[in-house]
Amino acid sequence: MTQQSILLTGASSGIGYDAALGFRALGFRVFASCRAQAACDRLIAEGFASPRIDYTDSDSIVSGLAAVLDATGGTLDVLYNNGATPVPARSRICRVTHCAPSLKPMCSAIRN
Repeated sequence: MTQQSILLTGASSGIGYDAALGFRALGFRVFASCRAQAACDRLIAEGFASPRIDYTDSDSIVSGLAAVLDATGGTLDVLYNNGATPVPARSRICRVTHCAPSLKPMCSAIRN
């Protein structure tokens, strides 16, 4: 069976970090993204792939997603949009083929 991949945004702490640990324990290939490069470096030291994705920096979104797609051969199984979400209940998890409207900018660049 092929290892499934997940891109988590806002994975530097809290729910995002816990989700990254949990998905890794389930056998997923986890891309744990953060706004700050120092947080990405810490996650890389913990064994995660950690692209820098900051919602206020469109270049970081494009380059971070490109790095993930390059690493996975152009596929992504799950996107968990946790970053920049002030209320945990508003976090979203989606199969890339069924993208929530608020995630269209990220999901539209992902090819299955």
